[in-house]
Amino acid sequence: KISSVLLGLSRVIIRKPALVTKPSKSRREHPDLAHFVTWLFESNVGRHEARCRTDAMVMFSCLAPLVAPGSSSKDWVHAKIQKDGLKSVTSIFESDFSLRDMPELTSSSLDDLTFWFTKLSPRRRQPHRNRRADVLRQDSRRVHPAP
Repeated sequence: KISSVLLGLSRVIIRKPALVTKPSKSRREHPDLAHFVTWLFESNVGRHEARCRTDAMVMFSCLAPLVAPGSSSKDWVHAKIQKDGLKSVTSIFESDFSLRDMPELTSSSLDDLTFWFTKLSPRRRQPHRNRRADVLRQDSRRVHPAP
């Protein structure tokens, strides 16, 4: 399961942040942790898919404090707003979908109907507790205790 892989990756980064905080040319996509956290926030935290969005939020909330030790994910977002403006954050969460872009329902297949209703449904927060988030937060507190 991809969630298990992300959990394992996050645990390694939390326990040994020095492995990824220094820039390296051998990393193809993200040269350092700061770049990865920025990409995670900008490209994945606002996604429509609930599982992807939830996993991205969990990883972001656990890894953002490692970019600037002693800070929190809230501090990271606040710094981004100060640097790039409020629009840089709100645009991530605003849906680019509108009803005029709604596909016409011409089929009675279950897949088409599910897709159509998914596009109509507003995004909702997950009502259940996220075990992966709890495990990562416990690891993070153990390795980096609060001052």
